[in-house]
Amino acid sequence: MKRTFGLVLLGVALAATAVTAADAPQDIVDQRVAAMKQMGGKVNEAFQLSGTDATGSRAKLAEAIALAEAIPSHFPAGTADGDPGVKTRALPKIWSDSAGFKTAADGLVSALKAVDAKLAAKDPAVEAAFNDARKACGTCHETYRGPNK
Repeated sequence: MKRTFGLVLLGVALAATAVTAADAPQDIVDQRVAAMKQMGGKVNEAFQLSGTDATGSRAKLAEAIALAEAIPSHFPAGTADGDPGVKTRALPKIWSDSAGFKTAADGLVSALKAVDAKLAAKDPAVEAAFNDARKACGTCHETYRGPNK
């Protein structure tokens, strides 16, 4: 498990360095959308495995946690809705309320870590913990993401 988590962290670190100031703003947006979808997919995979394969579930969750920890780094200035050449659902509030955004992202990380703790302890309340993690995703979406365009 430690090796898997280490490899996941390395992959996230490499992916984070792939987004540079030289990247076009829309490229950064596209990369963050892909990262968010990947994170959601890992959470869903972890949930599907949680009843039959706690080790596999925790491995998927470790990947999701690493992606969640990197969320704030995926939102550099110049990549908001309304910025030149950018099409995104990310609202300018992410940048005007950066402390609140970071708090929401940290809340998601905490919720995912709580799921991991429940899985590790074989706690029957793991499904409720997954629901709490989904709510943490929704909290950020409701405040910092605009409607589909």
